[in-house]
Amino acid sequence: MIKQLFFSSILMLSLCTSATAQDLHVYYDVFLDSVWFKKDGVSTETPGVRKRDQVHLHVVEFNNYLYNIKTEQKEVTDESGKIDLLNSFLPESGSGVDGFLKNLPLGKLGAGFSGMTLTDMLGYISGEKDGASRGDLDLTFKSASEYIERLTVTTEEMHSLSVQISNLSQRISAGTLSVEYIDNLLKSYDLPPSEIKVMAMEHVELMFGSDFVEHPTLEGALSWVNNIQEFREKSARLNQLKDKWDRDKPEFDKTVRKLSLLASEMNEEERKALSDLQNKRDEANLRDLQISSFTDSLGRVEEMAASVTTDKLGALYRKTREVKNHRFEHNEMFKPVGREMDLVLNVTVKNDKKNSDTDPEVYRTRTVRVTNYEGFKYTITPGFCVAGFFTPQKRYSIALNNDNETIIAETDADKFAPLVTTAVQVYNDRGKRVTPGALLGLAVPLTQNGGQPQSLNFVLGPSLVIGRDQRISISLGLMGGKTTRLSQGVTPFQPFDSQNGVRPIPTIDRYEFGWYFGVTGNL
Repeated sequence: MIKQLFFSSILMLSLCTSATAQDLHVYYDVFLDSVWFKKDGVSTETPGVRKRDQVHLHVVEFNNYLYNIKTEQKEVTDESGKIDLLNSFLPESGSGVDGFLKNLPLGKLGAGFSGMTLTDMLGYISGEKDGASRGDLDLTFKSASEYIERLTVTTEEMHSLSVQISNLSQRISAGTLSVEYIDNLLKSYDLPPSEIKVMAMEHVELMFGSDFVEHPTLEGALSWVNNIQEFREKSARLNQLKDKWDRDKPEFDKTVRKLSLLASEMNEEERKALSDLQNKRDEANLRDLQISSFTDSLGRVEEMAASVTTDKLGALYRKTREVKNHRFEHNEMFKPVGREMDLVLNVTVKNDKKNSDTDPEVYRTRTVRVTNYEGFKYTITPGFCVAGFFTPQKRYSIALNNDNETIIAETDADKFAPLVTTAVQVYNDRGKRVTPGALLGLAVPLTQNGGQPQSLNFVLGPSLVIGRDQRISISLGLMGGKTTRLSQGVTPFQPFDSQNGVRPIPTIDRYEFGWYFGVTGNL
């Protein structure tokens, strides 16, 4: 029964171990030159793998636009010891789009300007005013208020358009350098590939929007020309508003100058209102310069838009898909060899020159040693042990007591006996020098019990397997075997009728348990 349970346990453990993958995943970060290991998704510090499983090599942060990689598997036979994207693709300060982008968006006229109403401007006038020029003064204040309202409405619409034109201008300016920018970015030595990918996608998003980054299509790329048409329409509307501004602004200046000439006829509240109008005029003069600079720069954006052809958009679409789907990784799978193996990684710089006879420049080298082990296994292990029964064995003989009566004499047998064993050693080989296991075997006693040949014994117990290749194990556990005991109610040292030596001593052989301690070695 014990044997059946033991072998059933071995079979179940073997099936479970075989069905569970224990592949080792080796990760090497080329940019940081660092290595780490995982098994079953959990980090481990000891890179070991069963020989029937696989070693997966993952080379990450690997920029194959700059480098080549070569891997080699060797059996160890001798055991021994963020950047501003917009500034990246815009011209230098003082030229091109940079000049007008500083003025975007235009914004509104100064604080409080748009909130000034006709009632506010004339609120200080109450009742009839004396003086022959009072009518001209009132009309001039009223005219100034009307021009302020018209200029305010114009600047509000210009501000809204300037924000939209700013976004369109950024997309257009991004499109002029798109493919070249990404190509140069992909060959950046000082940036990790993961960051390069993020920056490239940010550039594409700036040009096409986030929806295109998520689902890049050729139709979406070619539809970018709609930005140019929208830009032209909004620019035309902005120029119309500028024309309106150019008509109203001089008239506003005239009214302020006229009021300045009438300042001597104003009371204190009127002079304060005039001062406010003069401040608004100065603010409008500054805004006039901004509007002129802004509209003058629109022509340069139009020139950039003309340089973006359908061929360039198609090339950018292909480049977007290429970078988006690029993992910047190198993956290989290896079958374990030997007790230990080395994975040698050589990363070299790509040589753009064809037919070059020079050896490529080495960028990184790394050797990763992996221990290979058998996993769950069992072997036949011969050995030697000593054992003894929990109830000591006895020797029986016929003797005479002091009353000259025949009795059965009992003497102690050896407390333990040597045995030769042949056992099944079960353990989980993980390449360690000491591994726990279990042992089940048969043992042949080298001595006799009471002159009778001993039968086969069995041994069962935990063990410690020592060594990696030429393994030995030590074991301490349960021993079972036959031993001879008195039977038929006969007890030692009691009178016994031997019938003049004809009647043998009544004994029986039965199985009993004991202990054993043994040493075995692998075949």
